[in-house]
Amino acid sequence: MIMEKDYTNYSVLIVDDEVQICRAISNLLKTIPINSVYALNAEDALQIIKNSPEPFALIISDQRMPGMSGTEFFEQAAIISPNSIRFMITGYADINSMIDAVNRGEVHKYITKPWQNQDFSASVKEGLEQYELEMENVRLFALAKDQNAKLVQLNKILSESAKKQAERLEELDQKISKELSNKSQTEEKSLTDEGITFDLDKIKELIRQ
Repeated sequence: MIMEKDYTNYSVLIVDDEVQICRAISNLLKTIPINSVYALNAEDALQIIKNSPEPFALIISDQRMPGMSGTEFFEQAAIISPNSIRFMITGYADINSMIDAVNRGEVHKYITKPWQNQDFSASVKEGLEQYELEMENVRLFALAKDQNAKLVQLNKILSESAKKQAERLEELDQKISKELSNKSQTEEKSLTDEGITFDLDKIKELIRQ
């Protein structure tokens, strides 16, 4: 038995000026299952994205809406929530509009109306899996950045420690050299004194004779 993946920790934002379309997609997403919210215009959708405590895994928007088109909406949404996967839905097979949406709005998939529910659900699951990969890449990048920062700090500490150790060894070397020099001078002086004493005693002995 193949276990279905659990997507209940993710949320999908649906944007369409037709409430029936929003509800139809929302009901379809419940069969996956995954949580969803919808907005009836792009302006409200942008506010929802800004105020959401967690980023939306997937954003699905209609292309032709009053006020702001889907392309314009995704262009702004990509700035606010760059890791969200973005699907464009439309009833118009306009190739120029599709290209513009992909280039300006960073749209990941284009879906035409009417759609087959099975195909739509499969696309959503693919989008969620893509989001998981995106977030894993973000996590690994953050981990690598943190590890590199720690390595830089460790190298700095080791470098400072090595520098201090070298300075201590240099001080010790100078101290030993100084002590050896003082000892050598003391020994030379002692030998000289003994030689003078020896010569004086010899002279005295010769005088007595």
